[in-house]
Amino acid sequence: MTALDWDNGMAELKYFREEHGHSQIPANHITASGFNLGSFVIRNLLTQERIARLDTHYGNALNTQAIKATKTVQSPPIANLYEKGSREWDRNFSQLQRYTIKYGSCIPYEYIIDSGKNLSAWISNQLRKYKSKTLSENHIDQLESLIDWSWDRLGTHWNDCFAELVRYEGMYDTTLVPARYISDSGINLGAWANTQRVNYKNNTINNDRINQLESMSDWTWGRPSLNWNECFDELERYSNQYGTTHCPRHHSTHSGIQLGQWVRTQRSDYINNKINQFRIDRLESLIDWVWSRSTNKWDDNFKLLQSFVKEHGHARVPSKYITSSSINLGAWVSRQKLNVKNNTLSQDCANQLDSLNGWTLSRYTDKWDDNFKLLQSFVKEHGHARVPSAYIASDSIKLGAWVSRQKTSKINNTLSQDRIALLEYLPGWVWTNTKSYY
Repeated sequence: MTALDWDNGMAELKYFREEHGHSQIPANHITASGFNLGSFVIRNLLTQERIARLDTHYGNALNTQAIKATKTVQSPPIANLYEKGSREWDRNFSQLQRYTIKYGSCIPYEYIIDSGKNLSAWISNQLRKYKSKTLSENHIDQLESLIDWSWDRLGTHWNDCFAELVRYEGMYDTTLVPARYISDSGINLGAWANTQRVNYKNNTINNDRINQLESMSDWTWGRPSLNWNECFDELERYSNQYGTTHCPRHHSTHSGIQLGQWVRTQRSDYINNKINQFRIDRLESLIDWVWSRSTNKWDDNFKLLQSFVKEHGHARVPSKYITSSSINLGAWVSRQKLNVKNNTLSQDCANQLDSLNGWTLSRYTDKWDDNFKLLQSFVKEHGHARVPSAYIASDSIKLGAWVSRQKTSKINNTLSQDRIALLEYLPGWVWTNTKSYY
């Protein structure tokens, strides 16, 4: 770099300071004369501290000899940090500009930008610097150029939340905001409304804000309860849209109502006699409403079991049987048998199960019937029931061993008369073990 270039650069730096009141030069700043002042500062490692020291020692003369002497001193790596910090500030400010264009407000609430940085925290940092008078005039000017910028962020945020409450009332004709409702701009309006009630109770909210809130149509300082009619209307809309009242347990409406939870509460109130007849009638007027969701689910599974019986001719569902609709019917059947044994299944449900062909409560009974059918197949194929002791059926059932066990059970008087009769009815059945050839 020539002495002339150096002198020109320092002169441009002096003009910049006189015009802006600081020397925080953006990395890509080009002067009106076309001089790349940002690049000049970075190349020569001119930090804020060094520029100020030059001004103080040389009285802003910035003559060539003095500056050249300064260039021989090793500069700490602060300049690189300054460049990085300046670029990061510009990126965050650019994100904030985009936010104001999108939402019309410069005070985001827990807004995370592309880099993963919390823009709200970054704004809070600028406010702290402003309060401690460590924020540059250039940055102050840029921030104040934004729509709706305020150095009183808490006050502005309160006003933004109140404006959201006004919008909510306009949309839903109430200020009873559900606790988990979050507005389109990211404000947790339910939590904010609850905070105002807590502040009122603790006498930490000013009269102006109290008056603003009390001007709303149905604002209350007590903890609000969900409006029953409003929730019923939401359920009716859900029923009309989806053709059922069986909304998922965690279903939430656009207005923030936890509809699935509300439906469960109505059923619980009905069981505990805490719901009046008028509300009972209204709920029962809805399509497919039931007071016990489990009963409705039981009916659905029973229909699947009926289909299984129709297809297979019996109700002996394998324990791991899964239907085409991904219902574990085998596990459900096992639970019903256990419920019958424990007297926890209604008589009506038990009667429906008993009406099915081949329904039994014992897994052993089911298995005996299955093996007996294999024995019948053997008789049909071979013309007799003299099964060799080592015989294995096509589906890996040790039929020969099973036949031997039946004969042993007969000797020990542990085989029922019904089963004895069934076995003796088979052609060629004998109770003694004999060699068989087929």
